[in-house]
Amino acid sequence: MISIKFDNLPQVRAHVAKVKARLKNTRSTHAEISIMFDTWVQRNFKEQGGKVGGWKKLSAGGRWKGKGKSRKFDTSANLLQDTGRLRASFIPFASITNAGIGSELPYAKAHDEGKGVPKRRILMLMKEVRGDIIKKYNIHVKESLR
Repeated sequence: MISIKFDNLPQVRAHVAKVKARLKNTRSTHAEISIMFDTWVQRNFKEQGGKVGGWKKLSAGGRWKGKGKSRKFDTSANLLQDTGRLRASFIPFASITNAGIGSELPYAKAHDEGKGVPKRRILMLMKEVRGDIIKKYNIHVKESLR
């Protein structure tokens, strides 16, 4: 039979309570994850869907820009980035219970899912970021146990 006696049981209990509190406080970890999501989305825009295999090109090979006599056909136009409003609309969010990124523009979801427009996926799938999320949580656990 093995027996362990703690002479400093109150200190051990206090330490365990502190560790539990640190483990429960995931707000900063979730903030880091939401920033990681934002980086992923912004890079996907920059690479015109490069994170997801590339976005379908414009059917005409470009788009008209300008008005009147200054109107020209632009073959170098970046997909989904005429004004930058869509790209800028993706806002990361985090709390003690979750992390994410989203846009309130109704056409963001339409483009991401291909409803009424060609599908040009903007957001990541869980399987594409799961490993990075697990790394963030592993770091959180290690730091909490110190």
